[in-house]
Amino acid sequence: DGGGDGGTGDGGSIDQACYTPQIRPPGTIIEIQQQFYDTATGTPFGIMEMRQELLGPIEFRGEDTQGILVQDLSFDPDDPGSITYVSLDSVAMLERTHGGTSTNTLTNAETTTWWEPTFNFPYGLSVGETYTQTVSMYVSTDGGPEEFILELDSTIEYVGNETITVPAGTFEACKFLATTSDSTQTDSSTAASWYSVGDGIPLRSALVTESGELIEVELVSLSIDGVQQLP
Repeated sequence: DGGGDGGTGDGGSIDQACYTPQIRPPGTIIEIQQQFYDTATGTPFGIMEMRQELLGPIEFRGEDTQGILVQDLSFDPDDPGSITYVSLDSVAMLERTHGGTSTNTLTNAETTTWWEPTFNFPYGLSVGETYTQTVSMYVSTDGGPEEFILELDSTIEYVGNETITVPAGTFEACKFLATTSDSTQTDSSTAASWYSVGDGIPLRSALVTESGELIEVELVSLSIDGVQQLP
């Protein structure tokens, strides 16, 4: 089984992967602007400004991960952010999300959330191939009791490549569909996502409904260490 822990489906091969994720050096700063849309009307309604700082290797709940400080600067330029813990499995061709930590600025309480097993994104699928996984989310505050939050079922399909235009430019993109359901809801939902071929930059995401794809977010700009990459 090439799907890795908790998942089923062939992980694929380097030759067929639409994109290959890379771990940049600690201290790298990535700044992203995204356009949000009203899915009912298709009207743009706001720009989200995100800042990511790569923290380097960090042990999270006994596992080797890479820490990423994520800050939403859209409304608060002093947002303390939260840390996401990820790892890259180049053999199974999976991007693994282990969990995250955040601190309440009023109480200083630290909340830790995590997946068991890890939540995986299969970047090495071949066209039409799917990857299915079932994972559970847990939470703990200040090292206190571990609480079960939900169980998530997910099926991810690599649809193929498309040429798309977003505010940041025109790109050849890898398209994936993700159908998910969790133990707190009765219905499943499907979302489409597009990543640039080769380097996997997130370009667009959309809800998939009976009436078509309703765009939610598109990339406006990207800079790395202060150097504008896109547009």
